[in-house]
Amino acid sequence: MAYLSPFVRMKMNGHFGSSGTDKKEYWSAGLNIASPSVIAPGGSTLLSFLTSIAAAVSAFHGNTTTKAGANTYLDNLSAALIDTNGRYAGGSAQSTTIYNYPAPVAGLGTSTGPYTQAMVWSLRSSILRGPGSHGRCYYPFLSASVDGTTGGISPGTQNSYLATVLILINAINSQASLSFATNSNVSNVSPLGSGFRAPVTRVGIGQRMDTQESREKSISEAYAFGNTTVALRALEEAEREYLEELRKLPQFNDE
Repeated sequence: MAYLSPFVRMKMNGHFGSSGTDKKEYWSAGLNIASPSVIAPGGSTLLSFLTSIAAAVSAFHGNTTTKAGANTYLDNLSAALIDTNGRYAGGSAQSTTIYNYPAPVAGLGTSTGPYTQAMVWSLRSSILRGPGSHGRCYYPFLSASVDGTTGGISPGTQNSYLATVLILINAINSQASLSFATNSNVSNVSPLGSGFRAPVTRVGIGQRMDTQESREKSISEAYAFGNTTVALRALEEAEREYLEELRKLPQFNDE
């Protein structure tokens, strides 16, 4: 199995915490960019591309409709050219290209959800089913809340979020065509069969929130335990049995 042609894997990366320097946990959300033409951008071209979309990504992250949460920070953008074998083109000769924001960009809204809370972008292509038809991107969604009667976000939140995502993806597509090759777009790629590449033509935003458990892997777990009445009776009984055993010992009776 191999991909149809090389493509660019682009990621939006950040952290969760109380400030731009307090990094409790990390997150990333990625998109694949491909073209009908064979693209082979070098590090300088990738950096130029990331620089050109940096403002659009930060505007999305800091938008009130995105609901990333004030404790969610966007730190940098990264990109790498992926070969048809699914690995970095050039192997160890290619390092990940990174654009660092001058300062971490904070999201908006009071963070009421856990770090794992995310909104999924359902990336659809003109392929109706099978490889290349669907893709997903999980973006932090910490300040969103659900309707208690439906269990999902409101239609207003859903539609506003969708509109903001479309602005971002259209901006990325425009800059990708300028940086790499004409018709370079956010795409669904798959190595199955002879390989598939299909531009994303639609984006779906559902009413149900999702999770990314990997965004809590650095948080240590600490339990608070309490004894039930059953446990207390068991302790008292164990203590009585222990004292009875002690009384059977000669030295216990001597004293």
